[in-house]
Amino acid sequence: MDFHFQPEEFIVEEITSDGTVLEVDKKIESLSGIPTATAQDGAEAGEPKNAKNEFSWFILQKRNWNTQQALDAISIKMYIPRKRFNFAGTKDRSAITTQLCSVFGVSAERMLTAHVKDIKINGAWPASEKIKLGVLKGNRFCVTVNKENCGMTPDFEKITAATQKSNEITNFFGKQRFGSLRSNTHLVGHYILKGDYKGAVENYLVFRDCDAENCKEEISPTRREELEVRKRLEQDWDFKAALGYFPAWLKYEVSIIRHMKDNPTDYIGAIRKIPRSIQLMFIHAAQADVFNSALKARIATGKLRTPIEGDFFAPFDPLGFPNDEKAVAISKENAEEIAAKIAANKGVLCTSLVGMDTVVIDEFSQAELDKRSITKEMFLIKSMPELSSKGGMRPLWVNAVGLGVERKMDETGADCPGQIKLSFSLPSGAYATVAVEQLLGN
Repeated sequence: MDFHFQPEEFIVEEITSDGTVLEVDKKIESLSGIPTATAQDGAEAGEPKNAKNEFSWFILQKRNWNTQQALDAISIKMYIPRKRFNFAGTKDRSAITTQLCSVFGVSAERMLTAHVKDIKINGAWPASEKIKLGVLKGNRFCVTVNKENCGMTPDFEKITAATQKSNEITNFFGKQRFGSLRSNTHLVGHYILKGDYKGAVENYLVFRDCDAENCKEEISPTRREELEVRKRLEQDWDFKAALGYFPAWLKYEVSIIRHMKDNPTDYIGAIRKIPRSIQLMFIHAAQADVFNSALKARIATGKLRTPIEGDFFAPFDPLGFPNDEKAVAISKENAEEIAAKIAANKGVLCTSLVGMDTVVIDEFSQAELDKRSITKEMFLIKSMPELSSKGGMRPLWVNAVGLGVERKMDETGADCPGQIKLSFSLPSGAYATVAVEQLLGN
């Protein structure tokens, strides 16, 4: 299912580690959990208490910006180097979102003065370190669905009846993980893992989900140009000529092409012309590809809720989210006990996102790795060590906490036919679009 939300139809509010919801348009005066330094923490006697608070944490609210672009805009507007900014989780572009970010060497007071179109700073505080992933507990969503944005007229009665039975969401990675336009991010990752850097560069430059003349859907002039220049490059691999016709807005491709023109065999150097955050996405997408396929196979065999070797059990925390910190590995000795806890809805099964440090790989993930000729050892990438991945853990399902379904009303209180509002909270890493798809019956 392809979604086309307007920003007001997709609202995302970050939930911090202590359960605080960063509400849209709400100024927050104080926030717990921000690390701060005092004179007693090692500063010289007589120095001010905030001597080591070289960072500022702030609440970023944005409309129709993705996180990277919003911080880019702030850095330009305020003359702050972009590399000084950090955030705990990327938020969608076609949405209104809030999230915690941090910046080095800029006071909280100055951050509150940021003025960029469709961006607000809803609070800022001094801190002793940059923001980290653990700060983000989850997100609260309010999503309006209608035929225009999801391609079908939502059935209120059917959705309400289904949600009253269960709020469980099978925890697939969303399409965004694999590239919102071409869906080939994981393929580039496969090439890198196998040490085929030439294949990675070529796939990134010319892979097309269709050609301009045979796309199933009507395409825009910009999309047509993108497809045509990729096809043209694939025909002759003339990088010098490609610099003359590749559009500037394909800036990462242009950077790679320029490098290849001058260094025709340095494929690793070409990949490094892309921001590291995007390079890492290639590897993470490869892991997600294995996870999604293994999850599908597991469902097909009826073993979604069956504890097997290589799994973990994560109990629910007070917010109703899986508590990774208290996860325990499944063994022959505890499998029966864990199965009873799952039946009682006391927690969820998790499985590995396979990486170089994964100890035991479950049978479904191993089968998918074998299909792709990938081993866990390949995630130690010796030629590009900065992309190596230790691996991780991901729940097989999650609960849509606080799930609500209501008819959309206009400003006068009248019903908006064919429009439904879905509200729910998900733990960090779970995709709202996946949840909406399943709530709509797909």
